[in-house]
Amino acid sequence: MMSGDELILELGSGEQGGYPHTPTKETIRIDVQSRFRVDVVADAQVLPFRDASFGGVIAISIMEHVPRPWQLVDEVRRVLQPKGLVVGYVPYMFPYHADETFSDYYRFSDEALRFLFRDYSSIETHSAGGYTNTLFRFIAGFTATQRHILRFEKGAAEVLSGLARASGISNSTRVRGLKRSTTGYVFVARK
Repeated sequence: MMSGDELILELGSGEQGGYPHTPTKETIRIDVQSRFRVDVVADAQVLPFRDASFGGVIAISIMEHVPRPWQLVDEVRRVLQPKGLVVGYVPYMFPYHADETFSDYYRFSDEALRFLFRDYSSIETHSAGGYTNTLFRFIAGFTATQRHILRFEKGAAEVLSGLARASGISNSTRVRGLKRSTTGYVFVARK
C-alpha cells in the first residue's frame, strides 16, 4: 500500500468536489471544467505533472467521459510512482449520463479493463451492482436514487435466484451471462 506521505491525484472530481476519502498527505483534484472546485484544470489524457509524481490515483467514473481512455491509462501510469496504485470505477451496463458540458463515450467490461491496464504489473476487477440493479437502473433511469434501487434489488435478486435454482437453470449459460451483467466494475491496478 502507500506510505503516509505520498500525493494522491483524483481525476475528474467534478461537481461533487471529489470523493470522500482520507488523504495520506495531499490530494490534488483535477477536472477539465473550471466551474468545479478543483486544484488544477486539466485534461486527464494529458496530465500536467512530472513522471512518478503520485503514490496513488483515484479514477472514479471518469474513463467513460474521455474520448481516448487508453491515453488516460498511459498518463496515469506515467505519473504514478513505482508500485503506485490506481483505484477506480467504470460503468458497464449503465444508462447514458452526460449533459451539454461533457460527453459519455464508452462502457467497459472486465476484459476491457484488463486490456487497457495490460502494461501495469497487476489489475483486479470486481463487479459492482448485480443484474437486478442493472435492470432497475434502465427501468428507472435517473428518477430513482441508488438507495431506492438497492432496496428493491436485494428482494428481486433473491426471487430471481430462487426461480433459477427451482427450474434447474441456475448454472446455465444464460444465467452465468446474467451474473456478468453488472452495473459496472471497481478496479485496482498497480504500476
